[in-house]
Amino acid sequence: MNYASFAIVFMVSIQYFNTYGIKKFNRILPFIIYAWLIVGVIQYFIFPSFLHSLIPNASLFKNIDYEIIRATGRGVLSLATEPTYYGMHMYALLLVVLFTHPENTKEKKHYLYIILFSIIFLSRSTTAILILMSLIVVYLFLNYSLRSALVLIFPLFIIVMGIIGMFLNVYQLDSYRFIILLKAFIKDPILLIQTAESVNDRLGTMLLSHMSIFYKFGLPGGYGTWENYALGELIHKFEFINKITAADSRIHSNSGSVIYEYGIFSYLYFMTFYMSKSKRSLLDINKKLSFYGLLILIPFAIPVAYPLIPLVLGLHYSYKINHLKPQLDQPFKTSTSK
Repeated sequence: MNYASFAIVFMVSIQYFNTYGIKKFNRILPFIIYAWLIVGVIQYFIFPSFLHSLIPNASLFKNIDYEIIRATGRGVLSLATEPTYYGMHMYALLLVVLFTHPENTKEKKHYLYIILFSIIFLSRSTTAILILMSLIVVYLFLNYSLRSALVLIFPLFIIVMGIIGMFLNVYQLDSYRFIILLKAFIKDPILLIQTAESVNDRLGTMLLSHMSIFYKFGLPGGYGTWENYALGELIHKFEFINKITAADSRIHSNSGSVIYEYGIFSYLYFMTFYMSKSKRSLLDINKKLSFYGLLILIPFAIPVAYPLIPLVLGLHYSYKINHLKPQLDQPFKTSTSK
């Protein structure tokens, strides 16, 4: 069903953007961004369990003192099932904004500030922050020469660390989860991977699911077999991984789950990314970031059925085919016709 959902959203997105364009979609987008922001703000400052009863699996937080959760440095859920998913969803919305708002307008900057605030201060998701930092590094390499990008990365890193240090001293963010994990990583990265359960599980399943295609010689693993395969067999075949991490019962990786379950046939999934890419869209830095930002996202714990990935691919594909057919009165065509 996950793969059917991906295909349906992809095809519906293409049809929608071919029919209505991005102007109508841009009327809906602010409501989506503000809804996630407002719910997150209410949960953070006023009512921590706000709307949890309406969100599947969020009820798991009902019987837990939220102050205890906050003490661990974790953020709020907003409309997601966990803070990490909230942060990654806002990151995906960032990719949508980059594509639909290529010009540096006040509206675009406003959306970007909201998204960055949601990721960094509301979700407090270490995974989402690392993905965001990876996107910044990709931006440097895409927008500058290799030499210039390498020169810029070091001072940028110093500036970011300085800002983090400032916030630590001024706002006493020692309980911030990203800061906790960052300190632990600087002190002993191997110990962090071994002792931090969420880091351990995610890293283990990401590595093993992608490596399974080599060990299984490209044969599909199928559904419902991961736990027995990973915990009972695969983890012991790679001793260097077994020493630092473990495999969880679920695959915490979008691309990893596709590769494990379908083996060499997973190329059909990745072909949608290749098909959606166009030389024309890659000439624009915003659209280029939107596309490569997806490639940064899919190794992480995003379900295959997550709708924003095929939606962004639908944007790119619609833009591509309308460029190939400029005679049609489509929203992405380069010239108007009368």
